[in-house]
Amino acid sequence: MRQLLNQHSYVFVALAVAGLAWIFLRRLDGTRRWLALAVVVALLVGAAAWLRTGPGLGSETDLDRVLARGKPVALEFYSNF
Repeated sequence: MRQLLNQHSYVFVALAVAGLAWIFLRRLDGTRRWLALAVVVALLVGAAAWLRTGPGLGSETDLDRVLARGKPVALEFYSNF
């Protein structure tokens, strides 16, 4: 269960934010409500795309090439899930 929450935490938080937005936007009329909710969803999708990490190293050969440059290297182990 913990792994499921960890891997999909952004999805759960985004659903909670969208749900709260829907609750607060109930006072608006139909068109404005849907437009505001669409903006909230677009912002959440944009944040997910912006926070996503770039492509990593594809193989050990790529890692060896980076390490052979002689400059300090910071390794980050990360999962996009």
